[in-house]
Amino acid sequence: MNLNNFGPFKADVWGTVSDWTYVLVAAVTGFLIWRTLRSQQRVQSLQQRLTEIESHRFRESIKPKFDLKIKSTKEITQIPDHQTLDVSFTLSAINHVAIDVAVDIQAVNDFDFRPDSGLPQKYDKIIPGVSPILKGTANYPSENHKEKGSILFNFDVIFEYQDSFENHYKQIIRCVFDDSKGLVIPAEAFFIP
Repeated sequence: MNLNNFGPFKADVWGTVSDWTYVLVAAVTGFLIWRTLRSQQRVQSLQQRLTEIESHRFRESIKPKFDLKIKSTKEITQIPDHQTLDVSFTLSAINHVAIDVAVDIQAVNDFDFRPDSGLPQKYDKIIPGVSPILKGTANYPSENHKEKGSILFNFDVIFEYQDSFENHYKQIIRCVFDDSKGLVIPAEAFFIP
C-alpha cells in the first residue's frame, strides 16, 4: 500500500499525507494561539481592573478629611429686619495635609455669613494639628424659620482642596443652627468626587 496514493485521491492533485499533516498542525497551532491570546486579553483586563481598584484605594487612603468645630456667642443681636450672631469655625485636617484649601460657606435658606476676612477663605496648606479659625457674623431674618420659639436654619461649609499628589477634592459639611440651644451643629459630611 502506497501512503501517497490513498484510494481515488492522487498525490499530485490532493497532496501527500505529510502535506495534510502540515495543514492539521497549522490549524491546531492557530487555534491554540487564538485561545492563548484570548486568555491573555482576559488576564490583562482583570489586571487593569485591579490596578484601578488599588489606585482608588490608595487615593482614598491619602485623601485629607476635615473636621469642623463651631463656636457661637449665645448673645444674639437684634437688628430691625434680621438678627446677627458672632460665629467662629475651627478648621481641622484630620489625617493628611491638605494643599490649596478654599473654604466657602453657602446658605441652604435665608442664612448669610459674613466673614471678617472675605469668602472664599484661602489657605496654602492645612496640616493636621494646626487648626486655622474662620471668624465672622451670621445674619438671618428675624421673622423667618420660627418653630416653637427657636430659630432653625441650615448652611454648608464647603472645602475645595488637593492632596500632596495633586488629586482634587470637595468636601461639604452641612450644619444646623438652633438658637434655642445657641449652637451650630455639624450635621453631616460628604465628598463630591
